Parts: sequence; structure tokens; C-alpha cells
Amino acid sequence: MIRNNLLKLIITVLFFMGVFSMTGCSNPADSSGGADTGYPPAAPLAISVFEAHQQLTITWNAVSAAENYTVYYSQGTEHTAAEKQENVTENSILISGLTNDVTYNVWIRAHNQHGPGNVSSPVTGIPAAALAVPDRPVITEVKATDPEKLAVTWNAVSGAISYNVYCSTTAVLPGAPAETGGTFTRHCPQRP
Repeated sequence: MIRNNLLKLIITVLFFMGVFSMTGCSNPADSSGGADTGYPPAAPLAISVFEAHQQLTITWNAVSAAENYTVYYSQGTEHTAAEKQENVTENSILISGLTNDVTYNVWIRAHNQHGPGNVSSPVTGIPAAALAVPDRPVITEVKATDPEKLAVTWNAVSGAISYNVYCSTTAVLPGAPAETGGTFTRHCPQRP
């Protein structure tokens, strides 16, 4: 008798769970499926930040049942005090007008007809100016320092942090520099 009642209870629970899941009700944190869950959407995941000059490009995985997103960004640590872009309908956004070399925190919240979901965990980005390629150095002097070496001198180039000196007896640039460094005079082996 107890065994039969227990078996009926298990069957009833399983049947109830099956009917329950078929009615569209689900875990409010579940972001799979795409159907209306009757709950606000889950927090966006897999957020990526691409840094550029005075801007950040933010991308994230689309959230099931989300109608739009709010993207928050701030130098602070709380999204509640952050600037925001609302009603974003894609799963990426370009935020411009930022200050280079400053850390920004970014949060994203998905919305649907049932309201706003939870805010994502923050990600960080640091806008930075693109590095400029320095100008070509101008050789100012080449002189023999002894029978086997030449001294090569050039003017400093703005933005250069080091120089590679290539030496060759032909007009073809060799594959590797003879010397590398940050000074303005280098010695190359002299060849007859």
C-alpha cells in the first residue's frame, strides 16, 4: 500500500513537472530557448571590450527573450552612478567621447516586457591612442673608426624608443640588424 502510494506520488510529480514545463514556465535565470518565459531576461554573458582612441566597442552574447539592452559605463565601480545608453537593440555598441588611458567599467542589462533583468558583472576597458609609426631616421654622418668599423650617426626621431642598425655591402637590407639600441652612434663592420 505504501509502495503503491509512493509510486503514484512519483508519477504525479513527474507528470506535473512535464505539464509545468510545457506551459512555458521556466527558471527565471534560464537564458535558453527564446520563448517568453514570463520573467525578465537573464544578465548578458560573454562581454568583450575592444579598445581604441577615445572609444570602446562592447559586444556580448544575445540574451533569449531580451527586447533591448541598457549599457552602463563609468570610471566608478557602481552602475547606478554610471552614464548609460538605453534601448540598444543589437548586441554591440560603440561608446565614443571617452578619455584615453582611463579605466572604464562597463555593465549591461537586458530588458523585456516583464521588466529589466539583472545587471551583468562588470568588464573593464581602457581607451588608448593608436601608436604612431615614427619617421625614418636621417643619417647625419658615416665615418671609418678603424679599418674594420664604420660609425653611423643620426638625429633622434620623435616617438622612437630604440633603433635597429643594418649593415650591408650591397643595396639589399640584411635579414637581421647588426646592432639594436637607443643610442645615436653605432658601429658596423667595414668590408672591402
